[in-house]
Amino acid sequence: MGFRRCSLFTLVFAFGMTPGVVFSQFETVWELGAPGRVWPIDGVGGGPDVDFVQEAGQNDPPGDPNSPSAHQQADDDYYFSGEYPPPIGVVALDEIAMERAFATLDNDLRIHFNLPADLNPNALVRFSFEANNLDQRAKIPDPRYGVEVTFNGHVILAEIVIRPADLNTVITTEPVTLSSVEAQLGPGGDNVIWLHGGLMADEGGGNWMGMDYHALEVNDEVASPVPTLSEWGMIVLSLVLVAIGGLFVRRRRPSANQAG
Repeated sequence: MGFRRCSLFTLVFAFGMTPGVVFSQFETVWELGAPGRVWPIDGVGGGPDVDFVQEAGQNDPPGDPNSPSAHQQADDDYYFSGEYPPPIGVVALDEIAMERAFATLDNDLRIHFNLPADLNPNALVRFSFEANNLDQRAKIPDPRYGVEVTFNGHVILAEIVIRPADLNTVITTEPVTLSSVEAQLGPGGDNVIWLHGGLMADEGGGNWMGMDYHALEVNDEVASPVPTLSEWGMIVLSLVLVAIGGLFVRRRRPSANQAG
C-alpha cells in the first residue's frame, strides 16, 4: 500500500509540476540626472550629477567623450567611463555634460557604456527616462514629441508620443534579455542606448522636448526554480486524492461477519 501511494505522488511531481521562475530585484547599472532635478549646470560631475546643456546640433557617432559643461558644446554621444573600441579607447571619467533635449533637426541622443563581465546573458534589462519640457508656446495647438529607444540597434521602445500630461513622469521600457539586444559584456564593449526623437512641428506638435533623467537597470540572476502545479498536475492530483479517499472508505467499511 505504501508503495502504491508513493507511486501516485511520484506521478503528480513527474507530470504535474512545472518550474516557476523567481527573479531578483532590478538594480541600477547607471543613471544620468534624477527625476525632477531639471537641468543643473554646476560642473560637479557626470552620471547622476551630469550637466544638461543646450543641444549643439546633429553629429555622427562615435562623438567626443570630453564635452565641456557649456551650452552648445556637447554632442549627441554621451560616454560613461570605461574602455571602448578605437578611436575612443579609455574614458577615465563619466562625461560631465550631455545634451538636454531634442530640437528641430537634432533628434538623436546616444548613451555609451560598458557592462560588467559577469552578468548573466539571460538577465533582464530595462531603460527609463523622464521628459520634463515640451514646446508649449501659445501658437502650438497640440504640444507633443515622439520618442523611440533602441539598445544596440534593437528596438526596446517603439515610438511613443509625449504630451504635457506625460511630463515629469518616469517612463520605463518592458524588460528584455541582454542576449536579445546583443549586449557586450566586459571592458571594450560599446553598448549604446539610442533615443530617437520624432519631430511633429509640421503637424502642430512643437519644435522641442527636453529630458532630465535616464537610467539603466538589470535583473541579474534567476533564482532556483520553484515548482508549481501545472493544469495537468491539478487533474492528476485530484485523481490521486479520489483514489486515496476510496482506499480509506474500503478499509473502514465493516465486513459481513461484523455486521450486527
